Amino acid sequence: MVSSITSIPSSNFDQSKSSGPSTVIFFDFFFEVFSLDSIFFGATTFSTAVFFFAAVVFLAAVVFLAAVVFLAAVVFLAAVVFLAAVVFLAAVVFLAAVVFLAAVVFHVFLAAVSVFLAAVVFLQLWFS
Repeated sequence: MVSSITSIPSSNFDQSKSSGPSTVIFFDFFFEVFSLDSIFFGATTFSTAVFFFAAVVFLAAVVFLAAVVFLAAVVFLAAVVFLAAVVFLAAVVFLAAVVFLAAVVFHVFLAAVSVFLAAVVFLQLWFS
C-alpha cells in the first residue's frame, strides 16, 4: 500500500521546519503500519477510511437508537399489559364483591321471609 502522504514530493516540505526525509519515511511507516485501509474494504486513502469509519459509527448509532426505541416500546407495552391486568383484576374483585353482597342480601331476605312464614304458621296454630 502506498499512503497518500508519500505521493507528495519531498520538495514541497519546508526542510527548515522538518527533519528531512526521515520524517517522510516515518510518516510512510506510520501510515503503512497503522493504516485504516486494511480495516475498511475499498479504502484507498486516509480520507476514505475516515469516511467509512464515520459511516460505521453513524450506522452503529442508528442501530443503538433503534434498539433504544424498541426497548422503550417493549417497556411501554409491558406497562400497558400490566395496567390492563390490574384493571381486569380490579373488575373481577369488584364483581366478586357485588355477587357476595347480593348473596348476603338474598340470604337476609330469605331469613326474613322464613321468620315471617314461621310467625304466620305460629299465629294460625295459636288462634285455631
